[in-house]
Amino acid sequence: MDKLELQYTILYQEAYEAFYVLASRRTIRTRNITAALLTVITVVMLVLYAKDGIGIHYLFLAICSVALLFYILYQPVISAKRGASKVEKTAGEYKISFYSDGTIQFPNGESLIINEDKYSRVVETEKVYALRINANYTVCIPKRILKKEDEEFIRVMFLRQLSKAG
Repeated sequence: MDKLELQYTILYQEAYEAFYVLASRRTIRTRNITAALLTVITVVMLVLYAKDGIGIHYLFLAICSVALLFYILYQPVISAKRGASKVEKTAGEYKISFYSDGTIQFPNGESLIINEDKYSRVVETEKVYALRINANYTVCIPKRILKKEDEEFIRVMFLRQLSKAG
């Protein structure tokens, strides 16, 4: 099989999951360790500020740590909600053709190649394949619409294209 044509509707939850995993550049373990370190830094800075009332720089560092902590924890959620909302506004109807050479063609005739820039990546979850083609294009393929041979075609194509980067 050289070509796979898919026509499907994306549900809000599927789009949310795709955007969330793509926005989460860090693993859960790394994110938790970072959050714990920032929490410790914040507590230490607040204790130092409490002991030395004129050390306003301790308070400033504590506020910066809290802001960074919220960014690390909630940026993927906000990004996913924004992306899923855009998909929901377009009614989530998609028709896309995948070629074995890594080319993806859209109904408007535009073609893009997987892994042609530094933003390309694919993440597989239990429900979707989330594909970031480049900084401007994200494709979500729900697994519920794929037949076994379609899923194998997609996996092989993604592996072949992404292995070219390494």
